[in-house]
Amino acid sequence: MELNIAGSTLKPQAENYLGKIRQSGTDQKTFDTAMQDMKEEDWKAAKDQFQEVINRKGAQSADAKKQLPVIDKALQTMSTFEDNLKASSFRAAKAQVDSAQPWPKTHEKLLKDLRAAQQQQFDQIKNNAQAAESKGDTAAIQHVQDEIHSFQGRAEEPSLLTAAQDLEKRMNAAYSIAVGKNGDKAAFEAAQQHFEQAKQRKDVEALNHGVNQEFQKIANGSGIFRDQAALYVKTTIPNAIQALTQTSGKLVMPALSCGPGRGAAEAPSVSGSVSCAKLDAGAALEWVGTPMVDYPDVANRPGKLPYSFTVMVTVEPSGNVKIDKEGDADKDFFKKVKDASKHWKTTAPKADGKPVTVRFPLTITFQR
Repeated sequence: MELNIAGSTLKPQAENYLGKIRQSGTDQKTFDTAMQDMKEEDWKAAKDQFQEVINRKGAQSADAKKQLPVIDKALQTMSTFEDNLKASSFRAAKAQVDSAQPWPKTHEKLLKDLRAAQQQQFDQIKNNAQAAESKGDTAAIQHVQDEIHSFQGRAEEPSLLTAAQDLEKRMNAAYSIAVGKNGDKAAFEAAQQHFEQAKQRKDVEALNHGVNQEFQKIANGSGIFRDQAALYVKTTIPNAIQALTQTSGKLVMPALSCGPGRGAAEAPSVSGSVSCAKLDAGAALEWVGTPMVDYPDVANRPGKLPYSFTVMVTVEPSGNVKIDKEGDADKDFFKKVKDASKHWKTTAPKADGKPVTVRFPLTITFQR
């Protein structure tokens, strides 16, 4: 509409009227846009549009004000949800999700975000668990266990709570295994330290008895250092003892391997004696003290050493030892062994809890 009448006194009023019409049209458009935003649950855009209508104080202002409480409630719900999610307060966040049910799109989004946040945190805990388990680190495993317990106290997703329970059981088992391994490691390292100390002191008695028993106990177990400990018993300790005693003209007898599963050769039963395999599991034979043999004079002859021969050992229920010749043995070497054996003694052999006589072959090697 054009108002081009020169000098018309109605022109200002008309222009004002037209301005109001244009504003009214703009307010209606803004109001309609806000309503559409509200329908789409774009709460912030809807609030901005309604606030613009209200600020203009147009015809739709009152209706716009009526919409704000719903919008503010939705925005407050979302804000509280975000705060709870950042704090990993998943159960409190779930309460906000439930209160958003009147708004389907908002409810769906919040529920999706809640599940994703819980899954992300559980995945991180699971990764930490795998790393701690692979390292066998008891402190790290305990930290993961604490993380699992904390997660279980905050999470609300049933499937993840079930997964957390399964992970907790797995970490409990991993902790037990790690404790066992670390215990074996500590025992093995202590035995190694005692071995080195005994060598430095040239304490044959400690090597043959206390130190040997430490390694034998580990070798009889099921830990990860079992094979290494067995090598000490079979080779390392005897070699160390031999090195310490060669200069003294004496041979220290090797550790006994007579007991169930200890590998001693079978010997024909004589006079009611039993084989090593028949002994009780807790009654494997061990030397009492450090049995030694003097080198015979013939050992000093060129080409005489090393010299090995086998004797048949009979251990009485009291632990007293008797030696018989087995095969063709040099009489000088055998006599030294025979004489020395009168002073040897072992732990008492037992089968079915009762003292018995045990008989087995023993190979002795003289060398420099």
